[in-house]
Amino acid sequence: MPAGHGPFATVKTIMRTMFLAGAIAAGLAGAVAGPAAPQAHAMGGVKTEEAEAMLSQFILAMNQRLAPRIEPERMAELFSVDAAQVHPFGTPPGVQQRGREAIEAFYAGLQAHWSAITHVESSRTVQGGRAVWEGTAVAVDKGSGDSVRVPVVLVLMFGRDGKVTNARVYRDERGLAQGTR
Repeated sequence: MPAGHGPFATVKTIMRTMFLAGAIAAGLAGAVAGPAAPQAHAMGGVKTEEAEAMLSQFILAMNQRLAPRIEPERMAELFSVDAAQVHPFGTPPGVQQRGREAIEAFYAGLQAHWSAITHVESSRTVQGGRAVWEGTAVAVDKGSGDSVRVPVVLVLMFGRDGKVTNARVYRDERGLAQGTR
């Protein structure tokens, strides 16, 4: 059977669809409103066009700070001082980091297993200061040198200064764990 076909490909497709649907539902639930709520177009004072540029800058900066080597302190600079980053599908579910120091510690922890991580975009949706980004993280295992591809959905809220104030990171934890065995 050709690569990319069969029962595992179907499971991957279903999981990817579930990640995207869950992230969009969670991320945009409060962002979609009728004409009676003009703040939906400028959530937190950030216009959609501004957030679109902020998202592009965030992904570019993230890729520069996670490859060719992981730079935790520079990654944390992308977040506001009191930002929250939540991993609803993490281990344990709902694990989170609050504040720039905790976010830096999270990225420092990635260094134990990964030498580099690059994010490749599949799609994005932006409304007001909120962005939903879907793609794949390609991580290089420190021990084996093998690449692991993991579906990722980011739900990001940007402040006026372009920093992330709130992040939800949906990734395939099982696929990540299986890729490191």
